Amino acid sequence: MSLVLNCLALIISLTGSWVLVSTRRRQRVVAAMRRPLNDASQRARRERQEEVQREARVDFVFYAAGFAGLGLGLAVSWLSRVF
Repeated sequence: MSLVLNCLALIISLTGSWVLVSTRRRQRVVAAMRRPLNDASQRARRERQEEVQREARVDFVFYAAGFAGLGLGLAVSWLSRVF
C-alpha cells in the first residue's frame, strides 16, 4: 500500500513541478518577445499595462496550482508512512 501511495505522490509532485517549470519558461518567452514602447501613444501603453496585468494573474494561478501539486505530493508521501 505504501508503494502505491509513494508512486501516486511522485506523479502528483512531477505534475506540479512541470506546471512550475513550464510557467516560468512561458514567462521568459513572453518577456523576450515583448519590445519596448519608446514612442508609443498613451493608449498603447495602457493596453500593454492591461496585458501585463492579465498575464500576471494567469501566472499566479499556474504558480498556485504548481505549488499545490508539490504540497499535495508531499502530503501523500507523508501519508504513506502511516500505511
